Amino acid sequence: MVLSNWWFLLLLIIIPGIIVYWKHIKTSGIGIPDKYGIQESGMERFARYGSSSFLLLSLFLMIISLSRPRYGKKIHEIEKKGIDIVIALDISGSMRAEDFRPSNRLGVAKQVAKDFIGKREGDRIGMVVFADGSLIQCPLTSDRNIAYQLIDRAYIGMLGDATAVGMGLATSLFLLKNSKSKSKVVILITDGRNNTGEIDPLSAAKIAKDMGIKVYTIGIGKQGPVPYPVQSTFGKRYVMARFDLDEKTLMAIADTTGGMYFRATTPDMLKKVLTEINKFEPTTYKERVYTLYSEKYNLTLLPAMIFFALGLLLDTTIFRRFG
Repeated sequence: MVLSNWWFLLLLIIIPGIIVYWKHIKTSGIGIPDKYGIQESGMERFARYGSSSFLLLSLFLMIISLSRPRYGKKIHEIEKKGIDIVIALDISGSMRAEDFRPSNRLGVAKQVAKDFIGKREGDRIGMVVFADGSLIQCPLTSDRNIAYQLIDRAYIGMLGDATAVGMGLATSLFLLKNSKSKSKVVILITDGRNNTGEIDPLSAAKIAKDMGIKVYTIGIGKQGPVPYPVQSTFGKRYVMARFDLDEKTLMAIADTTGGMYFRATTPDMLKKVLTEINKFEPTTYKERVYTLYSEKYNLTLLPAMIFFALGLLLDTTIFRRFG
């Protein structure tokens, strides 16, 4: 509760003054001799003090009404200036490698991507997967649950075993083509080199630059031979395989678009990389706080009018009769 015109409360000081004045009139006036045993009845006492009490109470409530009591409710309005982010994820055959045990490279990449998405409040997130070709796995959305479900549905083999990095980047740009966001970002995660597809990665990077889209590239996987599962007559077994990560091209993509290149050889490093990207591309917030007020003066004004009317009524009827 807030009193908008609180200075009207200073008028309350006149109430004690009125009471003192009325007492002075009573004591200086001619009283009724008590020697005859005449006593005031209850009605007479009510008539003598009732009208005065109602008028004083009315005055008190009127002063409170003049001070404009209001009840306020604060409203917090947060303006979010989000970023449109597309994660381009390699799902080629090499992502089966289990140097990120207990999961393979794809499993870790998907989990870390979901953790990253969970921190991007206010942003729209999309996902493109690529192997022999590319596919929009998740359109731009601010619904985290939908994004998580669609990411989980991506699997190795759904688009073949090769690696079309250029196609993956180009499809990501297509997804951001109609974006009205001032900031647009692609995070490209791969463990290999472009060995198929109709679009060269550096050509796609130049298009991204022209579109004002920043590309962060992440090369994942340990260097040298890594455990790779293969199926044989006796079930799954592991061989040590070596995969060729084209860091030079990934660096060039990042440099062309104003992004950065990172290398992640462990799950923890991959988490740190996405945490760094999260710092580089912050979502901005502007908070505005305002208060909605509801006027409450009527809660005291109406009773004040009622008490004032009662006071006048007593003064002109019952009090006059016994006065």
